[in-house]
Amino acid sequence: MRLLDKKTLIVVLVALASFAAGLLTTGAAANNRAETLRNLERFSRVYQKIIESYVEEEDSKELVDAAIEAMIDKLDPFSAYMDQAMLEDLLVKTKGEFGGLGIIISVRDDYPTVISPIEGTPAARLGIRGGDKIVRIEGESTKGWNVQDAVDKLRGPEGSVVDIGIQRFGSEEILPYHITRAIIPVESVPYHFVLEGDIGYIRCVNFGERTAEELRTAIASLETQGIEGLILDLRNNPGGLLESARDVSDLFLDPGQIIVSTRGRDGRRLQEIHASDNERFAGDYPLVVMINENSASASEIVAGAVQDWDRGLVVGRNSYGKGSVQSIFSISETEALKLTTAKYYTPSGRCIHKDENDERPDYDTDGDGIVTEAELEAIETAQLETPAESPIESQLPLYATLRLQRPVRGGGGIMPDIVLAADEISDQALDLERRSAFFNFAVELLAEHSVDRDFQVDAALLARFRAWLAAKEIAVAPADFSANEGYIRMALRREVLYKQFGAAEAYQSTLGMDRVLQETLGLLKDQHDLNALFATSGERGDDNSQKQ
Repeated sequence: MRLLDKKTLIVVLVALASFAAGLLTTGAAANNRAETLRNLERFSRVYQKIIESYVEEEDSKELVDAAIEAMIDKLDPFSAYMDQAMLEDLLVKTKGEFGGLGIIISVRDDYPTVISPIEGTPAARLGIRGGDKIVRIEGESTKGWNVQDAVDKLRGPEGSVVDIGIQRFGSEEILPYHITRAIIPVESVPYHFVLEGDIGYIRCVNFGERTAEELRTAIASLETQGIEGLILDLRNNPGGLLESARDVSDLFLDPGQIIVSTRGRDGRRLQEIHASDNERFAGDYPLVVMINENSASASEIVAGAVQDWDRGLVVGRNSYGKGSVQSIFSISETEALKLTTAKYYTPSGRCIHKDENDERPDYDTDGDGIVTEAELEAIETAQLETPAESPIESQLPLYATLRLQRPVRGGGGIMPDIVLAADEISDQALDLERRSAFFNFAVELLAEHSVDRDFQVDAALLARFRAWLAAKEIAVAPADFSANEGYIRMALRREVLYKQFGAAEAYQSTLGMDRVLQETLGLLKDQHDLNALFATSGERGDDNSQKQ
C-alpha cells in the first residue's frame, strides 16, 4: 500500500526547507521560527521514510525538480525556477545580444523559414534571403520543428560554426551553408520616422540594457529634422529591466522627479527611483505614449511616469497590469530563483500590478470587443456619482496627476487618457495570414523581378493574387475578397517590401492603415504646445478635471 504520494511529499519538503531557510536567515519572529522548525522536522522524518522505504527507487533530481515546479506553481505567474537554458535566454533578452546567424525565422510549410536576414550579419553577407527554407541543421532534417527548436540549434557562442541546408523557392537543390556565428544585436528601437505634420514616431519593442541609448539616438535624429511633437509607441512591449525603464523615463522627465516606487509585502515603501539631476534630454514638444493591453512592466512604468507628471498624454487601451518586482536569487552556478518580492507604484501612488483574482468593471458594456468613449464616460459618471464605498469606486480609485491635478484612474495597469481601440482584423484576412498566402506570393513575385520603394499593389497584381489563391486552392469568396481589399493590398505591399528592402520599409508601409496611430497623429499635428494637447483631450471628454 502506498502511504503517501511522492510528489506531494517532496513538494512539502522543499517548500518547508526553503521557507525555513528564509526565515532563519532574515531574523523572523521567534514564534515563526519555532513553527517552521517543527514543520521542517516533521517533514524531514516523512522524507527520510520515503528515501528509505518507498517501494521503488526514484531519481532524486527528478523528484526535487517536480517539487520545485509544483511549489512555484502556487505563486504568481512571474516567479520561476530558472535552469541554465532559461538563464541564458534571460541574458539574451536583457543584454541585447546573442551569438547567431542574423536571421528572423518562422515556420512555413512545416519547415523553419527565413522571414528576413538582419543587415550586416553573417546570414545577410552570405546571401541568405527571405523565403529560404532551412531544411537541415547539422545534417538533421528540420521538418516539423518549431521556432524554438531551430533557435536552440542556430544560436551558439561567437566564433563557433553551424552547417545548415537551405532550399530556395523554385529549386529542389539543397544549398549548403557553413556559417560562423557572430554577436547579433537585439534592437529595442527598430524604427523611428518623421511622419506628416513634423511629428516624430519611435517604436520601442522591449526594455534592455541599451534601450535608453537607442532612444536617445533616435530622439536626437528626429530633433535634427525639426519635429514638433513625438509619439512613443509602446504597444505590445512586454517590458524588461527596471533600470531601463528608469533611464528611458529620465529622457522625458525633469531632474529629481520620482519615476516609480516599490513596496513589499507589508506595504512599506522599499525604494524610490528618481530622474537624474541632469537636464531633461527630450525637448518641450508634446509627447504621446501609445499603449495597449499587451504593454507591461517597464512599459507601464514609463507610461505612468509620463502621465502622472503631465509630461504627455497616454492613448490606447488599458495596459496589462504587470507591476511586480522580480528578484533573481542564485541557487547554484547554473540555476536561479526568480521571485516576486515587491510591486511597482506610479508617482501619484497608483499600484501598477493587477492580480489575477482582481475584478474590474467591464468597460466593454455592449460586448463588441471595443471600448468606446461613450462606454468609458458611463463608467466615469457612475464612479463620480456613487458613494466612496461603492464597488465601482473601490475598483477604479481616482488619483490626481502631480502638475495639473488631472484625474487618473487606478485599479491595476495604466488607464489611458484617451481610449483608442485597434480595428479588428477579419477572420478571412487572418486565415490568409495563417496560411502564409501573402508571404508565399511575395516570394514567388520577387523570384521573377525586383521592385522599387514606390511599389504599389495595383488592380492587375490584385487580380493575379486572386488567381494565385485559386491555384493554391485557398478559397476566398468574392464578397470577402472585396470587403478585405484594403487589408490585402497593405499585406501584399508589406511582404514584398520586407523581402526587397527589409523590416523598416515594410513596417512604415503599414502605418497608414493603423487607425490608432492615425488618430494619435491627428491629435498632435495641430497641437504643438503641451497644454493645448491636454485641452484637446478634455474636449474629447477624456480630461475630467471639470467634473470633480
